[in-house]
Amino acid sequence: LVDLDGRAITPMDTMAAATEAGQAAPVVSHILVDYVIIIPYRLALEAFNALPISVAVKLPQDKVVPYASAFSKTVLTDVFAGLQLDGGGRIIIYRPRLGYSSAGITMLIVPLCIAAFALLNMMLGSVYERVREIGIYSSLGLAPLHVSGMFFSESVLYAVIGGIAGYLIGIYGIATLNFFKLLPEGFYPNFSSSFVIIALGMSSVVVISSTAYPALKASKLVTPYVERKIQMTKPIGDEWNSPLPFFAADEEIGGVIAFMKEYFDTHSVEGVGTFIATDVKVRKEVKDNGEQAIILSSEIWLEPLDAGITEDVMLIALSQKPQERYNFSIYAKRKTGLYTGWLSSHRVFIENVREQLLIWRTLRSNDKMRYQKRSKELFQNSR
Repeated sequence: LVDLDGRAITPMDTMAAATEAGQAAPVVSHILVDYVIIIPYRLALEAFNALPISVAVKLPQDKVVPYASAFSKTVLTDVFAGLQLDGGGRIIIYRPRLGYSSAGITMLIVPLCIAAFALLNMMLGSVYERVREIGIYSSLGLAPLHVSGMFFSESVLYAVIGGIAGYLIGIYGIATLNFFKLLPEGFYPNFSSSFVIIALGMSSVVVISSTAYPALKASKLVTPYVERKIQMTKPIGDEWNSPLPFFAADEEIGGVIAFMKEYFDTHSVEGVGTFIATDVKVRKEVKDNGEQAIILSSEIWLEPLDAGITEDVMLIALSQKPQERYNFSIYAKRKTGLYTGWLSSHRVFIENVREQLLIWRTLRSNDKMRYQKRSKELFQNSR
């Protein structure tokens, strides 16, 4: 015979249920039927002082579930209810579960709102005080996402440090009150309660959420990153003409061309960069409209080299008379290699050339003069 819980109907062996260390065994055994004597309940209670371990009550079928449900709310043990159905039997188990209830949440709304608005005011003030600093970040190339991330990181730092500091102050404050016997009798604080984590989490959420609007205002002071990114044109067949966001004045154009020729010459062997440049030449041309063009031409092998992607490239500096400056562009024509591979590899090549042109702006004046002198020899040899 088995009970409703699927175990033997005989009482549990409480003597064998403990190990030598005094800990309960994972599986509780039951007393064998040979060692069981059935006696009246009152005799067991009065003569042997035996308390009941399990109780079985027989009820009408229509009252089993209501009685079991009501009884389970008054005890902290499992309650089993057995039902007899036409197709067999059914067992319903009522088990106690630990629940939490919170009170006084409404009393926290006003302090949290005050703290949120105080932090909002502080972060907005920080934005307006750091307008010049944000402008410096913008000139250095930081995107709006980066600037807003800086403000959010500050708020996270405030939340973490403030939460830890508040927790420690609370512990030492209660310890001080307890030392001077100022706490009421029976007051035992629990510093490891899960409600401490809930309180710290709520305060952190308030701090971080209060930074959302100031971070948005700060990000709007920065030029969007998409406007800083070079906008590449699309190729037409095997030809690709890409204007570059770079210009040079008339008095420095020779130095720029000499500087870029040196860059191409250093890539004449494998392993220096992402491409190999051969047959590097410089020449001058005069357009029909009178504009002067300085062309740096080369045959380029693009990586991956085993793909066999080659192209003829011309770095063109075209003069603009009213502005007295030269605008730059790259013209490329595919010779060999897969078309799709050429598209991706040439984009990397354009980006490398653009970065090298930007390095020219960082050179010292004496270095620029050195390239200017070298350009005179370069243009004489190109005639």
